[in-house]
Amino acid sequence: MPRRKKNSFHFSLKIRDIRSILALFFILGGILTAITYIGFLAGVENLVQTFINGYLGFAAILLPLDLLIIGLNLTQINHRLSDLPALVSSLLLTFGGSIMSGSFIELGGGTIGAQLNTILASYFTVMGAFVIGFIIFLIGTLLLFRLTIRQLTDFIVKLG
Repeated sequence: MPRRKKNSFHFSLKIRDIRSILALFFILGGILTAITYIGFLAGVENLVQTFINGYLGFAAILLPLDLLIIGLNLTQINHRLSDLPALVSSLLLTFGGSIMSGSFIELGGGTIGAQLNTILASYFTVMGAFVIGFIIFLIGTLLLFRLTIRQLTDFIVKLG
């Protein structure tokens, strides 16, 4: 009886390969989302951006940034946008922006922000929920630009 040939194909993925695939997925997703958003702003209706805007509202403009930063984080490139503070700050910006836009659901706020705003408003009133969203957004901004509260207040004083 003839011997069977052993299947020589062996599929093996390492953690580094999986991270690279996910990084590519997130980076391409960020680029494509940015392209659909630019088209949406130019008046070209598309289902992807309509779906994203329905959930995130005004904060949808930050989604491409979030996806790109997540992808850069997975690549482990030494870059300012590929470290943990940049990832946390972009997510805080989106989260805070979503809560703030949820206050204005009739003006284009998303359903996620509206739900978060409703939960926070039941504890702190609608204005309190907006302020909490603004504070989260401000913390994200400070983290993204590596600013301290002192630098921010000095800048505001110089303006006034």
